[in-house]
Amino acid sequence: MSGLVVGVDLGKTGCRALASDGATAEGLGAPGLADPGGVELALDAVRRVVGAVTRAVPEALCVGAAGAMAAPEEAARLARLLGEALSGCRVAVTSDSVVAHAGALGGAPGAVLAVGTGAVALGIDANGRRTTVDGWGPWLGDDGGGAWIGREALRAVLRARESRGPATTLTTAAEERYGDLARLPRTLQTASGTAAFVPDVVAAADAGDDVARDVLERAGDAWCDLALTALRGAGDAAVLAVVGGLSDLPLLRGRLPADVVRARLGAPVDGALLLAADEHLPHEASVTRLPAAAAGSSGLPRH
Repeated sequence: MSGLVVGVDLGKTGCRALASDGATAEGLGAPGLADPGGVELALDAVRRVVGAVTRAVPEALCVGAAGAMAAPEEAARLARLLGEALSGCRVAVTSDSVVAHAGALGGAPGAVLAVGTGAVALGIDANGRRTTVDGWGPWLGDDGGGAWIGREALRAVLRARESRGPATTLTTAAEERYGDLARLPRTLQTASGTAAFVPDVVAAADAGDDVARDVLERAGDAWCDLALTALRGAGDAAVLAVVGGLSDLPLLRGRLPADVVRARLGAPVDGALLLAADEHLPHEASVTRLPAAAAGSSGLPRH
């Protein structure tokens, strides 16, 4: 592929673009594709960052979008709209977890555990078979993620407050962070509200608090469960990369099987660029592609 190629990592809070000539751009993200107006907001976010890295229409573009795996019809619609907007461009859309996998392992098969506010593991074998583990959101899963850790720690605080559990220094930390614990159900309106408690849990565990350490040990067990399940789905001799905001926590990372853990090779936007340029990677079965012939003529926004 001789022309300019662009990869885009579209998240809910931010959007990053990387072109094959090294140009980069960042912009606002968009809600999940299945959210009301999600496809149109995603289209606008992608067009802005692509327009910031190149004045010309790229030869190929791959977008890793939050929500694409759970909403394949919306992912296909985003691909069609991008094809209409970028005349002559070969457009591909996949999920943010797939581009994260491709970036972390350099396009090779294997497993990737992504742990931030949420938690999900993705295994892809050499034939493109995909195994997704968890990623069910804060109310149904995301075991071992930041929201889970914060929630379990706060549950322990409330049990201690009612003399149903052991005393913990997390009680003071929770009061300092959230205020009156009697108002906690109203204070915590989002999953990220519980995830904000993670630094306090880590600090308490490092200081020797048994309750905090127990929460992190159980989170580590969840990491292992997710990772090993994804590894089994990735086939023989699979390797594992760990990505996300919590990926470097020693107490958690140290519980993973060291013999298969590898350093992350690249970021999600690097994975999107790889998938834009190469249609023969094992991730292909998880990618929706639109050939250039299906494109329209509205072009890029000017900046």
